[in-house]
Amino acid sequence: MNATLATRQRERFDRLYQRRHLVYGSQPSRGLLAAIVRYRGRLDGRALDLGAGLGRNAITLAHLGFQVTAIDISRQALRRLRRTARIDGVGHRLNARARDVRHLRMLRQAHDVVVAATLLDHLPEQQGRQLMANIARLTAPDGIAFFEVHTADDPGAQGARRRHDEEEVEISETAEAVQHYFPSGELVAWAEPHFKVLRYREFTEWDFTHGNPHRHAKAVLVGRPLIPN
Repeated sequence: MNATLATRQRERFDRLYQRRHLVYGSQPSRGLLAAIVRYRGRLDGRALDLGAGLGRNAITLAHLGFQVTAIDISRQALRRLRRTARIDGVGHRLNARARDVRHLRMLRQAHDVVVAATLLDHLPEQQGRQLMANIARLTAPDGIAFFEVHTADDPGAQGARRRHDEEEVEISETAEAVQHYFPSGELVAWAEPHFKVLRYREFTEWDFTHGNPHRHAKAVLVGRPLIPN
């Protein structure tokens, strides 16, 4: 992602997050809480939410007792995230920073939980792979990283609107922001040099949180960083 593309992404999401309603809703990513309970076992510690948006994952983690660092390119999103955290009584557990996720050198401490939900797919492939490696560096040895991406089966991967089995398929109005739709199994291939894969699955779901109702095809992966020999 060059500087011009990053600027377009920031402006696009600033406009999106100016809407009054909670774009992408308030519920955490599907499977995130179950992954924490199953593979980490403790609901506390340090958490990092990359591409936090309005905070559906970050605020949930703060409610669970984590000290959360939330990073997003959109200052508009982070202003609303901070306000929501204060209203919910968890503002003291949340540190929101406006940063480009490609540049995480300012983060030194390892985190018990790292979340990258619909983030790797919003970067060109080479930069997404590099971010995957950086996330491994930022995840504690006994921590977990949670990834969620759009797959190549997503209607948005097929272009604007298309017809499928004689039926018009509505796509997300933010589909053009996705830079890389993942073919089946590709997220595992990206993760395996850096993580022990604990769980992986692909699924489809309806999205009613913004624009017209539309379907998404996604993949979710939970990993624990590999310890270098």
